[in-house]
Amino acid sequence: MTKEESIAEQINNELNLNLYDNSRKLELVDARSIYCYILHKELNYTLYRVRDSLRAKGKNYDHCSVLHSVRIFDEVRKRRKDINELRDKILSRTSIKAHILEKIKRVESEEVLIKINECVNNTI
Repeated sequence: MTKEESIAEQINNELNLNLYDNSRKLELVDARSIYCYILHKELNYTLYRVRDSLRAKGKNYDHCSVLHSVRIFDEVRKRRKDINELRDKILSRTSIKAHILEKIKRVESEEVLIKINECVNNTI
């Protein structure tokens, strides 16, 4: 699962919806706003990369829509008090996981990978 899919899944689970639905309901606009904001502002994705992540899941979106979603995030934040908490929760999960996964991907030594696997198994 990609980082984008993980973030979308967390938003969908927390808000009990599907941000890829082709609807303009306020709850979906809010969900896409937090999704775009996290990817663009917090994780430094380009507008085009965010757009591509949405298009890959069937959502018809362009880079201007992403920009609009990012820009309205402050409005969403004022209207919905739960959004900041959700953002923080997603970032805490995503940042740690993403950081660890990126480091593991760079490991070339089988011995090191075995040690990582043992460490993970011992902590779970």
